[in-house]
Amino acid sequence: MKHVAVVIGLIISVVFLFAQSVIFNTGEWEPYTTTKPGGKGAVNEIVIAACSAGNIELDLRFFPWERCEQNVQKGAAFAAFPYRITEERSAKYYFSDVLITSRGGIFYWEGRGSDIDWLSLKDFGNVRWGGLQGYWYLDELKKLGIKYDSIATTEQAIFMLKSGRIQYFIEDELVCKMVAERILGSEIGKLKMFTKPANMSTLHLIVSRQYPDSRALLDQFNKGLAIIKRNGVYASILKKYGIKY
Repeated sequence: MKHVAVVIGLIISVVFLFAQSVIFNTGEWEPYTTTKPGGKGAVNEIVIAACSAGNIELDLRFFPWERCEQNVQKGAAFAAFPYRITEERSAKYYFSDVLITSRGGIFYWEGRGSDIDWLSLKDFGNVRWGGLQGYWYLDELKKLGIKYDSIATTEQAIFMLKSGRIQYFIEDELVCKMVAERILGSEIGKLKMFTKPANMSTLHLIVSRQYPDSRALLDQFNKGLAIIKRNGVYASILKKYGIKY
C-alpha cells in the first residue's frame, strides 16, 4: 500500500504541475512576435502550438525586452522568447530546443555603401555603425574598437541610416524589411542589404532556473515542440509567414 500511495502522489503532482498556468514573456519583434490586434507572430504561434501539444497551459504576457529577461532571471516568468544563446545567458538560464532560425542582415542606404565581400566588421573601415540595444553584435563592435550609436528601435535605425547619421546597422532580415515597408513608402528601394548575412542564429526560449519545476516544464515544452515539428504544424506556421530558413 505504501508503494501505491507513492505512485498516486507522483501522479497527482504531475497533474497539478501541468494543470497550472505557466507564465511566458515576449515583446514586440514583428513578424516573430507582436502585440498588434489580429496578429500573433511566427514564434508566438510556434510557442502556443508547442504548449498545446505538450499539455502546458500558457499564460503569455508582453513586456519590453529588458523586463522580459529580468522576469525570467528572478523567476517571475518561466520563460521568455525568442533569444539567441550567448555565453552570458548560458550562465543564467536553461534553453529550449530551437524555435526558429534568424538571419541577420547588414543594411545600408543607397549611395552610402556597397555590397563588399567581407570577413570581419573591421573590413568596413572607419565608418559609423548603429547598434540596436541588447543585440549580440554590440560586444563584437566593442571588441574591435568600432564606434557605434546606441539605438532603441529598428525604426530609429532606418531613419538614422537615411539621414546619414550612421552608415550600417545589423537587424534580422524579416524584421527590418517589415518595418521598412511600413515607414519608407516609395523610398523602400533605397534601403539595401548585403548579400552575405551577418549571422545565422537559432532562437530559443530562455528558461528560468528559479521558476518552480522549470526543468520538468522545459522537458514537457520540448516534447510538444518535437510533436509539432513532426506533424506538419510547425512547417505550416513557417509557410504562413514566408519563412524559408
